[in-house]
Amino acid sequence: MSAQDILERVAFSKQIGTGKWVCTCPSHQDKSPSLRITETDDGKVLIKCWSGCSALDVLTSIGLSWSSLFPDDGYRRTRVERKDRVEDYIVEFAEYAKSTGKQLTQADKQAYARALKNGGRANGFVSKVIREAS
Repeated sequence: MSAQDILERVAFSKQIGTGKWVCTCPSHQDKSPSLRITETDDGKVLIKCWSGCSALDVLTSIGLSWSSLFPDDGYRRTRVERKDRVEDYIVEFAEYAKSTGKQLTQADKQAYARALKNGGRANGFVSKVIREAS
């Protein structure tokens, strides 16, 4: 199941961010939204009633069980590729060190060579940090 299955069973809900909602709690007579629902990147659903209702109370009041908080077996989210990689930082730091006249240790030279071989490239991180620090 997904957060949407729970949201369809509550009287009021408002999205407050990506995968996050506040709702009226179906487990008690809620006049202002005290139930928070969050759907995580791996498809799990987190629920929290700030008035003190347990998660099980909330679920049973809308006819659901604990298993409703976990994704169906076929659920798989696509993994977000990171734009930056460790190799990019190694290349950036090594090139910055070389440009400022600093000597790299043998271990740093080897790490730099491996990072270049694995597709590492300068990413602007070091120069950005230096600009912000100045």
